[in-house]
Amino acid sequence: MAPALMENKIPTFHTAAADDLILEAGDYIFSTNTKIKDESRALARYAYHELKAKTASVLYISTTFGDNYSTHFIKEFEKLGGRILYNDTTLLGENDMRAVLTKVKIKKPDIFFAAYFGTNLGIVLKQAKLIGLTIPILSVYEAEDPTVINTADHYANGLQFFISQPKEDQGARAEIAKR
Repeated sequence: MAPALMENKIPTFHTAAADDLILEAGDYIFSTNTKIKDESRALARYAYHELKAKTASVLYISTTFGDNYSTHFIKEFEKLGGRILYNDTTLLGENDMRAVLTKVKIKKPDIFFAAYFGTNLGIVLKQAKLIGLTIPILSVYEAEDPTVINTADHYANGLQFFISQPKEDQGARAEIAKR
C-alpha cells in the first residue's frame, strides 16, 4: 500500500508497532505506536541489564514483523555483550513448534525471545512450557492480544513483554509487563 499512498500523497496512520518498511515508506505514512526497533532494543536492554542474561535464543514469525524484531533485538543484545545461541523462524499459522523449541531448550540460553503475535504466540508459550522450557520468556506488545491467553491459557504465566506508556512531560517510555 505504501507506494500508492505516497504517489497519491495520502496521509496515513499506522496503529501497530512500526517496522522498518513502514518507517522508510515516506513522508505521508505515520505511526501512532512505538517503533519495532525501539521496542526490540528496550527488550534486549531489559534482558541483559535487569535479567542479567548473557545468552539468548530467538524465535520469530517469518514476516517483516518478526524479522524486524529479531534483527533489532539481536543487534542490541550483542552490542551489550550478550551472545545469541539460537535464532530461527517459523511460518505464520504453524501449529507445531516443538522441534524448534527443543532446539532452544538444548542450547540452554538464559532467556528466550519470542517475536510472535496472537495464536502463534499462544502456541509457542504453551508448547515451550510443555517441553519443560523454564527460562524467562520475553515477547512483544502483541502479547496483550486476548487470543494469546485463549490459546496458551495458564502457560502464559511468567511471560514478560513490552508496553509503551506515556511519561508525564517526558514523552513515551518503555516498560516491561509481566503476566
